[in-house]
Amino acid sequence: MMLAALSEYKDWRHAEGVDEYAKRLAARILFDSLTAAASACALMSEALVNTYGAKIEVRDYWKQLYSRSFPAKALWKLYIEKALTPPWLP
Repeated sequence: MMLAALSEYKDWRHAEGVDEYAKRLAARILFDSLTAAASACALMSEALVNTYGAKIEVRDYWKQLYSRSFPAKALWKLYIEKALTPPWLP
């Protein structure tokens, strides 16, 4: 991406813009992949008979995710919160 911008515009201002865009895109992709992995863990832990504390760990992981990512917050409210809430909590 940087080579295409430099060859077209020949200045560093555009190259810095491309670099900033690449960093933002990488961060978004990272959070989306972490959210997908956490979703899979939550769905699998729901099917377990005895989780041996796995639900608590996955719930703690989700707390970190949904406080930092809007798609993770949407998934949390949509389904994951219900799946990871212990039955003894209201």
